[in-house]
Amino acid sequence: MKPRLWTLILPLAAGLACADANPGDSRGDTVDLAALDAVFSDFADPEGPGCAFAVARDGQQVMARAYGQANLEWDIPNTPETVFEPGSVSKQFTAAATILLALDGRIDLDDDIREHFPEDTGDVGGPEFIRLMHDEGTLDSGRRIGYAGGLRVGEYKGVREVWHSGSTAAYRGFLTRYPDHGVAVSLMCNAREADSRGLARQVAELYLADAITEASPADSAGVDVDPARVAAFAGGYRDTRTGQYLELTADGSSLRLGGGMQGLQLMAASETEFTSPVVVSIAYEAGAEGGRPAAIMNTPGAVDVRIEPVGEFSPTAADLADYVGAYRSDEAEVTYWVEVEDGSLVLKDRYGDGEALDPVYPDAFTQGGTTYIFHRGDGGRVTEASLSQGRVWHLRFDRIQ
Repeated sequence: MKPRLWTLILPLAAGLACADANPGDSRGDTVDLAALDAVFSDFADPEGPGCAFAVARDGQQVMARAYGQANLEWDIPNTPETVFEPGSVSKQFTAAATILLALDGRIDLDDDIREHFPEDTGDVGGPEFIRLMHDEGTLDSGRRIGYAGGLRVGEYKGVREVWHSGSTAAYRGFLTRYPDHGVAVSLMCNAREADSRGLARQVAELYLADAITEASPADSAGVDVDPARVAAFAGGYRDTRTGQYLELTADGSSLRLGGGMQGLQLMAASETEFTSPVVVSIAYEAGAEGGRPAAIMNTPGAVDVRIEPVGEFSPTAADLADYVGAYRSDEAEVTYWVEVEDGSLVLKDRYGDGEALDPVYPDAFTQGGTTYIFHRGDGGRVTEASLSQGRVWHLRFDRIQ
């Protein structure tokens, strides 16, 4: 019988959390159930989806609870044994399996990946295993990125933390560990709106108690900058590497990246620099006459990325007609059809389903976080298109009709 995903996640979480913990840091205190239930009050409705979580201390499970429904049609509630799709939470398990092979001498971490693709099992743990799992990557520039073996390494409110989030479809997950205190929290939700990171950390705070020594960086107000000056930076930008469209919204003395007022908050570090607790920063160049300046953006995975301001793009009916046609990607093995409906450009799949695209800058449109860019050949005719989304850059589509 195939082991349930939940029963695989928690033991590894506990092992990785506590393998390098000082037993003297562990406490035997308990947490009031009412305090835990209060964290998940938004997901206690028996008529809707919810979450399940478990807590381990020093390698032993000390709490597991669930809220909401696993299956609305069949009226099946979530339980701590419910199978959830963890998304990117699973990356650390791939990293763990790879490191086990390296420790066994079966592979070298510098080998070409195409030389190996075996299946293997082994014991999890040990100082060298933990060191390799927590070893942060380093860019060619020498900058450490805070990302290790499928894990992010850092601090939360003064406590050392090792974590990773995950999401796919409407599933949300978060697995976090506090090695110096032997505490691990594993959380899975089947509700799209669930803030898995925030929920898991609220649970963790109840168990860490007085180990919390400082406020979250997110609680910092940043530098007080004239809101009118911040508002001058608001608008659309183009990532010069990928062509992807980014939108910055002014929020008092802060900027928000993507999602309007629900986007990632970037607090002012100066009149031209804005940062977030998740190591995203934007630094504006010297002011451009008559418009917004370009900026340099840094993220955990990329540094010195230039973003340039773009103006509004309001294509006419004739402009939209230039894009109509069928576009094929042999790499992705998919064909899309571009049509005009009700004055908007619509991208349709083979079933005829699709949604309107929003124009963002000349020959570029967005929908659902994806930027679609149309490319013109000699004579100005559109001959191909590309899309960029997250880690997919410039996926090409040839115009076939």
